[in-house]
Amino acid sequence: MILKNKSFTIILCAILCILVLGSGFACVSAYEGESLNTDVENMKITVMGEASEYVDPDCARVYMTIQNVDLDVNVSKSATLDMYQNAVNKLAELEIPKNNIDMSYFSTYPSYDYSKNKTLVGYYAVLNFNFKVDNIENVNNIIDEMYQLGITNINHINYEISETNEVYNSLLEKAVVNAENKAKLLLQKDEVSLVNLVEENSYNCTSIYRSYADSSINADLSSQIKLTARVQASFM
Repeated sequence: MILKNKSFTIILCAILCILVLGSGFACVSAYEGESLNTDVENMKITVMGEASEYVDPDCARVYMTIQNVDLDVNVSKSATLDMYQNAVNKLAELEIPKNNIDMSYFSTYPSYDYSKNKTLVGYYAVLNFNFKVDNIENVNNIIDEMYQLGITNINHINYEISETNEVYNSLLEKAVVNAENKAKLLLQKDEVSLVNLVEENSYNCTSIYRSYADSSINADLSSQIKLTARVQASFM
């Protein structure tokens, strides 16, 4: 009889232990589940945002060369400088201000014919200059005027955007929106809060190099320039 009571007591204790341990596991599981939900709710995510836009250039810089040769170095030099001054005067008539005109190079040097025992061919005088045309639609007409002056060596043309700040600032705003949409998708939320924002460096070339031959054959080559803005943003 005493043995039966001891067996009953042992069984009862075992049942109580199972119930107590089961409750403990349930409490731990519930606590861990609640902690996980809190972490997801407060999770912070960092994403990149980007926005780009193609912009029409509104001005151009034309690069030209004047070259003369003569057996007298002073004659070739004077002829070249006179042609340059004529170009400056004509550009002024065409409403190109002086601060838009730049002489970048001038040199004189002798040239020899080595097949004829180093015979002097003459002295070259070379002058490189460029000018900015604020109204891109006037480029071809101005070049025609330079041709009339005998300046026919056009090296290249850079089509440019004179002011990029307004467009770039707008792209920054769009880049932030792009980052926000990514964060909403990844966090599976309808609304997120911005906690940190850093502007990323973006290389933007604000000019397009074209040879004059290409530009005159196909005007679309100078049509648009791509600007890009990038940000790194953190959301919760």
